[in-house]
Amino acid sequence: MVYRKSIGDSQVPVLWKRSNVIPIFKQGSKQNRANYRPVSLTSVPCKIIEGIIHEKIINHCLSTNLISKEQHGFLQSKGCTSNLLETRDILTEAMHQGCATDIIFTDFAKAFDKVPHVRLLHRLKAYGINGIVLDWIANWLTNCYQRVVIGKHKSK
Repeated sequence: MVYRKSIGDSQVPVLWKRSNVIPIFKQGSKQNRANYRPVSLTSVPCKIIEGIIHEKIINHCLSTNLISKEQHGFLQSKGCTSNLLETRDILTEAMHQGCATDIIFTDFAKAFDKVPHVRLLHRLKAYGINGIVLDWIANWLTNCYQRVVIGKHKSK
């Protein structure tokens, strides 16, 4: 009920827009902030509704052939293993044909943190994501805030 209303009204409750950033120590000197990886934790209701919106977007992209069959990341029943197997098949075929092969592996996951919101919304609209889903995403991206949490201490 709450999720339907949120999507139907294209409004995200303010508390769902808050995330707690927990710095996780990697290695090296604990005095060097570069040795920490920030992990952002959002509320459970926010994670659930993000999953609903994600499913709507993926279904749209699949039904309109916006996702290449070579895409493996972020798709159900595909991932690192299926990508590795497909790559092995391509390399094996190239080797049998005597072809030289170069490979470049790229991970774009962190790139999404740097996408300008206005550009993202325009791109989504250009790909046919519109109406209440686009409006919900626009609202979700507006006035989000984070606070750093270390033990019992929280930033403002």
